[in-house]
Amino acid sequence: MIKEISNYIDSLGETLDWVLYKNRSLDPGEYYFYKNTGDPNSPFSLSCHFIVGKKGEIVNKENEEIDITQEVNQFIEETEFFKKLFLSRYVKSNKSLIEQIYTNNHFFIEFNMEKFDNLVKNLDTFNKLIKKYYSNFLHEKNLAKESNDVLALLHHLIEQVFSLKSRTNLKITIFFNLPLEIYQKLSEFYFKDRIYNKSNFVFENGEYGLTSFKITTNEKKNFCGS
Repeated sequence: MIKEISNYIDSLGETLDWVLYKNRSLDPGEYYFYKNTGDPNSPFSLSCHFIVGKKGEIVNKENEEIDITQEVNQFIEETEFFKKLFLSRYVKSNKSLIEQIYTNNHFFIEFNMEKFDNLVKNLDTFNKLIKKYYSNFLHEKNLAKESNDVLALLHHLIEQVFSLKSRTNLKITIFFNLPLEIYQKLSEFYFKDRIYNKSNFVFENGEYGLTSFKITTNEKKNFCGS
């Protein structure tokens, strides 16, 4: 019976991954949505900047008298926003590139202003890890310019905008619209390398694996091969 259930779950593929995410709504917080411009000198421009309240209401930060709910919803639908957020998920905060940023790449940033000061301290580490994991792929896809521009813009927002905000429980989301394939590949690179706390794989009895299948990698656990 367990085997049949397992086979059925495997057959669902991405459908199962997506089922819990596809109908969700925006969480409370402040959002910055950037769209592609098609200009190689300035690849992104700000499309929407807004606040989502505790009841899900959308407030336009540029002009609070204008209701941009329809505009935001259209942007989300056309850019597959939630699929890209789903692919940018993290295992735990200590498994993201740095603890203060909850997503796995720089094209979809989420953090809480309560942890902003620590984020600033670890921003250089974040930049180095982005280059370590994704540099080759981004060059291959001719996205090196976009990548550098995004990191530069992130630094600008942190230094000139977010540094002026109070350290309250406010979630910040910064999204750069790129093809879904890019998010899929970045997520693939991330989880292949970061799914375990350690990478000291061993070979035993013809099997290759870790001493434990658990993320905690307890050395006292029996060997578990793949």
